[in-house]
Amino acid sequence: YQRLYSAYHGKANDRLRIALAPVNLIYMTPEGLHALREFSEKYQLIVHTHVAEGKTEVDIVKRQYGKNYIEVFHEYGLLNNRFHSVHSVWLTQKEIKLLATAKSTVIYNPASNMYLASGVCPVPQIRDAGINIAIGTDSQPANATLDLMCHLNIAAILQKVYNLNPKIVTASEILEMAILGGARAMGMENTIGSLEPGKKADIITVDMRQPYLQPVHDPIAAIVYGATGSDVSTVIIDGKIILKEKKFTTINEEEVVRDAVSAAYALRQEVEEEN
Repeated sequence: YQRLYSAYHGKANDRLRIALAPVNLIYMTPEGLHALREFSEKYQLIVHTHVAEGKTEVDIVKRQYGKNYIEVFHEYGLLNNRFHSVHSVWLTQKEIKLLATAKSTVIYNPASNMYLASGVCPVPQIRDAGINIAIGTDSQPANATLDLMCHLNIAAILQKVYNLNPKIVTASEILEMAILGGARAMGMENTIGSLEPGKKADIITVDMRQPYLQPVHDPIAAIVYGATGSDVSTVIIDGKIILKEKKFTTINEEEVVRDAVSAAYALRQEVEEEN
């Protein structure tokens, strides 16, 4: 982490940042938790970790520590506005209150939670407690797509059917979670996450002319419930056009995808040979 922090943190006009991301408390030790807090405090880094994703993990943590996930992180001094509670499916009311007091963020991964049959994140209760919520995709093996826009629809309708209430979350709330909620999670809400004077020019345009999006009575609802990443026609990052008319301006997309797939298969083969 020290090497990565020195090499990359704050680089590319602050577009690159390093976070501490231990995968899960069940794989950690008290010594590791102390070291995590020390490094996070020293460099003011985000701590991003899976929390209460499944019932089995909750039971394991209780056996190991005698407490629930968030209670353990609270005990070790890790709860603050840089803490990301990822998944957060099986949180208790006490844990929700602790997260709210610490001004932490919950990362809601609806597709992954459905795909793995983990359960449903209590988004309404977390929202009503005043906790910031951002939307994630988890990893590709856990949901089959990293298209965040596809996950907006899932994020909304999962809460509606689970709570038997079509008004439990609105399209505007989901879009805010995905955009400004993500900026708040990274501690960057003063520079990105909304179009305001003085903030960075991070903008996308969405082609709403698709037949499956017509007629558009409510643009926000159309984006949340119907649009996909393929409908994005322009991407501007920090004032620079990265995608124009659905074509990348800075990279060769086919080459990047080909190299990524090749690397993935090579890694898989290496693991299979070792086992």
